[in-house]
Amino acid sequence: MKIILTGAESSGKSTLGKALAQYFQGKYIEEYARKYVENLARNYTYKDVLHIANVQKTELQKHYTEDKIFFDTGLIITKVWFQECFFQVPNFLKDTNYIRQDYLYLLCKPNLPWVKDGVRENAGKKRTYLYKKYLKALQDSKCNFKIIDKKGEARLKQAIAYIKGNQKNIENLY
Repeated sequence: MKIILTGAESSGKSTLGKALAQYFQGKYIEEYARKYVENLARNYTYKDVLHIANVQKTELQKHYTEDKIFFDTGLIITKVWFQECFFQVPNFLKDTNYIRQDYLYLLCKPNLPWVKDGVRENAGKKRTYLYKKYLKALQDSKCNFKIIDKKGEARLKQAIAYIKGNQKNIENLY
């Protein structure tokens, strides 16, 4: 069971990822980009986002053999960030091969209240715009994904039901 949570800022990825890891007694891998950007004393650059992408790629590889792993974000978000902020994408993210076909992706709909913090940049309509970018990347890759659009406790229950309902299919991928 390898799950990647993806979606726009403030869409509940971290909260959902931690809750799922607890429920399934798995391991939660926090979002590296958040931690990295919080510790910068300046605006991030293309080089910073490239570093973030490389760490994310390494983390995905490092934890590949583990069972029941929940990643708070993946390379889909990073690719879109390159496109939106720098209008260029590194070669290893130019096609859909960076999207793991053997992972289950949970795309969190940005229908939760926006929570401002020192890292988040895209409130309002921009969240919906980015959500649509992530959705298109998932659709283009033909990977296994589910939109998580419920609110409150129903959000967690929706994700659990989807994972349980697809667990046999997911296990057959390995």
